[in-house]
Amino acid sequence: MSDAGLERDLLLMHLDVSVPLLLFGARTDGGERLRAGAAEDAEIIACGYDVLVRADAGWRMRDTDPAPHQLTREQADAGVLARSYRPAELFNAVARGVAVGALQPGGVTLLGRHWCTIPHKGCPNGRESAEDAA
Repeated sequence: MSDAGLERDLLLMHLDVSVPLLLFGARTDGGERLRAGAAEDAEIIACGYDVLVRADAGWRMRDTDPAPHQLTREQADAGVLARSYRPAELFNAVARGVAVGALQPGGVTLLGRHWCTIPHKGCPNGRESAEDAA
């Protein structure tokens, strides 16, 4: 198996554990906390992709630098560097994003895996409602 295939399988394995836990926690508020953080999670994913593909072994994160979405224009103009996101921060944002998608009608599919919370027509997991199956 290639490194990319192994990384994909590991990501899906971790999402298979994390997403149901997030959905279980979302039962108390209907997913409102997950949805409230969706914009910040989108920023983390958009700014954090380089964490997954960083090749320079000498790179080291400095915790004193602000996260990219917290960097103000004044700081950027002054030359302040934003820190990159840690892999765990990026994974958590992806997991929360998948959980938010799973709460939507029709669920969400990522890397060929499907998550949903209610039966729907054409569900890849075979979770069609009785009326959709008829």
